[in-house]
Amino acid sequence: MARPNGSPIINCSNGSVYSHDPQLSTWVKLSEKWWSEGSDVWQGRQRTSASNQSNGGHKGVIAVIESGVSSSGGPDEKVVAKARPEWWTTALTLGHLETRMHAARLLDSQAEYKQALVLYAKKIADEGFRSKAEELIKELRGPIYYRPGEDRKDWNPTVVGLPKRDLLKDVLVQFARSKTLTKLAMDYQEQLKQAANEE
Repeated sequence: MARPNGSPIINCSNGSVYSHDPQLSTWVKLSEKWWSEGSDVWQGRQRTSASNQSNGGHKGVIAVIESGVSSSGGPDEKVVAKARPEWWTTALTLGHLETRMHAARLLDSQAEYKQALVLYAKKIADEGFRSKAEELIKELRGPIYYRPGEDRKDWNPTVVGLPKRDLLKDVLVQFARSKTLTKLAMDYQEQLKQAANEE
């Protein structure tokens, strides 16, 4: 199967789903059963996903992929029942959302990219991960000032056709709700306002 943008989707018998990323010149995983073992946002755990509701009842491509992985058999109960450290679910959820965002970018699924990004920001905010928050902010904000002669093509201002700085506003709303990230969010919200005024 191939997406309208030409990205192929390969379903393997082990429950993993792949596509080819031309920018990386390699095959990448879009989804796998591993995420079902503890991710808070695994599609199989949710009766109605936000992406399904936001698409007027039509499932997005990532939701369809994850539903297919879920229907190919659940995780090994012995593995699921195994004692895990406290950080296990958080780490698995963040990794799952990072994979989902990459998959949505590769398959050109705007609504699912935005949904995964907001969930990712919320999880970072809930856990108070400042370094991850700053990394995400800088990726979406891009450079504010350029030096004379500096190449402005190093940073792409959009992702899956969505303006990154518009997405950043949604991310900052999530960070502003966190006890540990409120100041960080407010500082960058002010910085965005100043940059918009100068433009």
